[in-house]
Amino acid sequence: MMKKALVLLFVISGLAGCKNIDKEENQTKSGISSQESKVETCLFANGKVFSIIRQACVELDSLPFRLNPLEDGMMVKGDPAYLLFNISMTKAELILPEKEQGILLEQTNTGSWKGGDYILMAWKGYVIKQNDEPIYGGQ
Repeated sequence: MMKKALVLLFVISGLAGCKNIDKEENQTKSGISSQESKVETCLFANGKVFSIIRQACVELDSLPFRLNPLEDGMMVKGDPAYLLFNISMTKAELILPEKEQGILLEQTNTGSWKGGDYILMAWKGYVIKQNDEPIYGGQ
């Protein structure tokens, strides 16, 4: 009788342990899928992008600076780029069309911001240069 009770106790505890493992796996799986859905909703095509400065998904229409594409210094049709600054204006984030994340630009001692091949200059609004060629401008 004691043996049967002991065996029954082991069987019940084993089943309870399996149930907890299943719950943990489901929580992990649902956590991953919810993270993936957050990334999918933060796409340029949806009018949103992930901001490095804000560390969050932001709506492009809510950003204060919209820059138009330039060719030979003249505005042309095309998708705009966007600018976002940190509070102290020492960092700027350049958000280019069809990119899922912005490009961080650091302020230099000349008053412009630089990051990689890009330079942001404050001149009649803002001008973005890539390899010394103006590619976006606006206010």
